[in-house]
Amino acid sequence: MKVLAFGEILFDCYPTTQKIGGAPFNFCAHLAKLGADCALYGCVGDDDLGKEALSFAKKYGVDTRYLAKHSTLPTGVCNVTYQKGEPCYDLSGFFGYDEISLDPSVFSEKYDIFYFGTLALRNEISRKTCKTLLEKGDFGIRFFDMNLRQHYYTDELLKWGLSACDIVKMNREEYFLIKKISSVTEREPALALQKICQIYHIQTAILTLDADGACLWDSEQGFFSIPAQTTEFVSAVGAGDSFCACFLYHYKQGHPLPVCLEKASILAGYVVSFEEAIPHYSDKILTKLTSEL
Repeated sequence: MKVLAFGEILFDCYPTTQKIGGAPFNFCAHLAKLGADCALYGCVGDDDLGKEALSFAKKYGVDTRYLAKHSTLPTGVCNVTYQKGEPCYDLSGFFGYDEISLDPSVFSEKYDIFYFGTLALRNEISRKTCKTLLEKGDFGIRFFDMNLRQHYYTDELLKWGLSACDIVKMNREEYFLIKKISSVTEREPALALQKICQIYHIQTAILTLDADGACLWDSEQGFFSIPAQTTEFVSAVGAGDSFCACFLYHYKQGHPLPVCLEKASILAGYVVSFEEAIPHYSDKILTKLTSEL
């Protein structure tokens, strides 16, 4: 399985420590742990944090051939605080991932999955690069993980992302926003997700609901839902990224959609029991992820 993820690799800065992060990088790292061949298409600064970021990418088995060094902009950072247990992100500044340039050599490769979110699209240069990749790249599945952060998106950007993807993943807040901007009035998730898929010509729409589990609508197979995993909660950082990675890993292997949802929920439930976004996989969790349900 070959995967190309577009966007940021950055450092999440906590009051007493900093950890490597960025949704596209976390996504790649989790998929690499599961056995996929993953490359990150992005940009770091030509600075100490950039060198450290490249080192982390190699440590987690993420291909860095399309991870450029910007000559003037610094490597991305994100200041993380918590409100009622939920992470809050401060991404103010201008970083390498805001000016991701096009490398035409990428078009010589074929990928099973192309992943993109919204944060790295906040600046025109990176946005144009991503759009060119989507238009010209050879990708089996185009996966849109909205991952909305602060004010770094517009209604127009979200509608474009939805129109450009085959599969979309959204959380509860993103779901209600998409319903609003798309004039979707259906109250039940099954009907609302179906309507969203119809409007934007999407194959599958996934909705994660924290303690209420997760569900999806697939244009061929219909609606499925699962309950949440019972787990000790420490931090939600990286949980959604691991969910996306695990879902797609099993999806591309042809597993039934309820199994894909269940496996993704198992991994996300494991990740929230740690502070870091990419914890070590225990033998027990690996067994759960690879065994039949």
